[in-house]
Amino acid sequence: LRRQAQTALMIILDKKFKLDVWNALAAAADVYRAVPVAQPVGAGTDISVTTRFLPAVEYGGAKLSEALKGLKDFFLDRFRHLCALAGHAPGAVEAVVAVSGKKFYPVDAMARVKALSDMKDREDLLALAVAFKRVRNILKGQPRAALDASLFCEDEEEALHEACGRLRKRVEVFSNEEKPLEALNAIAKIRPAVDRFFDKVL
Repeated sequence: LRRQAQTALMIILDKKFKLDVWNALAAAADVYRAVPVAQPVGAGTDISVTTRFLPAVEYGGAKLSEALKGLKDFFLDRFRHLCALAGHAPGAVEAVVAVSGKKFYPVDAMARVKALSDMKDREDLLALAVAFKRVRNILKGQPRAALDASLFCEDEEEALHEACGRLRKRVEVFSNEEKPLEALNAIAKIRPAVDRFFDKVL
C-alpha cells in the first residue's frame, strides 16, 4: 500500500492534477457502504440466495469511517516523505499538513510547502510569526467579538487596520491564482505596521 499511495501522489504532482484526494478516497469508500452480501434463504423458494445491503461494513476490524481516517493519515505520511525527498523544511511541511482540513490538493499543498521552505529564514516573516503568537496569547480565553473601528484611539491602530484590509484583498487574489509565495511576500510586508502597533499601542 505504501508504494501504491506514494505512486498515486507522485503522478498527481507530476501531472499537476487538481484533485482533492480526500474527496477521491470518500468516493471510493462509498462503494463499500452498500455491499451486496449473498444470504441463504428458506426452503420452498425458487432462488438459492438473496442480496441485502449493509449500511456500514467492517474493514480490517474497524468501521469504514475509521479505515478512511487511517487512509488519510497514511497519504499524509507519504506526502511528508515526498517533501523530505525534495529537501523541504520539516517545519514547513508540518505547517501545511496541519491545515489540510476537509480537502487535500497535493499540488497546492506542495506549492505552499515550497513557498514556506523558501521563506522560512526571512527575518520579517519570522518577526511576524512572533507577533502573531503574541496576539494569540493575548486573546487566549477571550470571547470572539466584532471589530469596532470607531473605538480606535491611536493612529497606529487605524494604520494597522487599513493595512490588514489591503493585505486581505491581495492574499485572496494570490490564493485564487494559486501563488502561495506571492501571498507570503505580501504578508511579510505588513511587518512595519505591526511593529508600530506593538511599540505605540501595546
